Amino acid sequence: MLTAPAHDSNERKGRAESRKDRTRNGDGIDTLILNGRIFTGDSDHPWCQALAIRDGLVRATGSNEAMAELAAAETHIIDVGGRTVIPGFNDAHMHHTPDPYGVRLPVDPVANPSFEDIRPWIEEAVASTPVGTWIYATMGERLINDKRLDRLSLDPIAPKHPIIFLGMTNHTNVVNSAAMERLGIRDEEPDPLGGFFERLPGSRRLSGRINEYAQWSPQRCFASMATLEEGVASLHNLAAECVRWGITSVQNMSWTPPERYVEMAKAADLPIKLRVIRFPPTGPEGRILSEGRGLARHIGDRLEVHGTKWILDGTPIEGAAAIGRPYVPDSDNVGRENFSPSEIPHMLRESLGADEQLLLHAIGANTLESVLDALETSHHAVDWAERNLRIEHGDGLTKAQVARVKVLPLTEN
Repeated sequence: MLTAPAHDSNERKGRAESRKDRTRNGDGIDTLILNGRIFTGDSDHPWCQALAIRDGLVRATGSNEAMAELAAAETHIIDVGGRTVIPGFNDAHMHHTPDPYGVRLPVDPVANPSFEDIRPWIEEAVASTPVGTWIYATMGERLINDKRLDRLSLDPIAPKHPIIFLGMTNHTNVVNSAAMERLGIRDEEPDPLGGFFERLPGSRRLSGRINEYAQWSPQRCFASMATLEEGVASLHNLAAECVRWGITSVQNMSWTPPERYVEMAKAADLPIKLRVIRFPPTGPEGRILSEGRGLARHIGDRLEVHGTKWILDGTPIEGAAAIGRPYVPDSDNVGRENFSPSEIPHMLRESLGADEQLLLHAIGANTLESVLDALETSHHAVDWAERNLRIEHGDGLTKAQVARVKVLPLTEN
């Protein structure tokens, strides 16, 4: 992103003169943008006509004439013809994950179709592809919450085609028996910390409905089936879409294991900046902290690995955000916290020890209460704003909690 320094006209003239001298010494401006309406992001000087760039940073702003004086023979000059120029956007919350080979059903989660609506698409995919071909889709709210959608309803339609339906909120998945076999999910699979497998009534047999951190390992297994070439192609498509919308940097929490995702990103050599945020799984014994720890933080000019995200509760769409009150009258569902409140101080200490950013998904008021309690009681001397702690979403903040947040040095996203 490009931001210009604040300075008055005299300072601007002085800076231009000093840069003009450096240009003569071969340390000059490599790019000039001229003849534009350029938004700088500087509250004192929000707009300018032209700007000068060296080594990817804005070095000076001003008129066409003043900036043109900084040009050297090798300077690349871009005349934008009076167009508006703004800094590139940063997408701070993305879950880009390349898909392996298979059939993606044309399910629009916003249109929110029912199981009956999509059944013909499943049947067509089964009939038109070889046995063993993956069939997958993104579920809307109706499919996420339709308890009839499970392995028993999918197996007769696709006995030999693995099916995985991914909830649009990334908090509930549905798989059939063929997918369970391919992903290594056993009927006696124990629940991991922070997640649970739904089971058929009166038995320990899995229903194929998978929630919260029970998804992580299977979904990682599915994502890892994408080839390097498929990953590179997916990343190129992502970058093209980002550039089309003016997004020049992305912070991504992928279901693909970070080592594999970095391999794909290095091979893709994207024109945008990509930050890979660790998104670790859990097991029956607890959170898995080793994932991605062997990766360097800076991998080239446009690829970085930094930060860890934990999901502390679900969302209201599947009734899993811990809101602390019944979702509907006469119901005992108040949502659930994925981790004990005593686990959050450990996450805080781990981020300090690793000297990296911590991101905490917290939506329900009860979950946010646990986060605020941990921040208020565990680390009074830590400037969390300085460390860029992020509370992701925070939809359920109460007025009382907002008042507490205001006196804590936090970044809310």
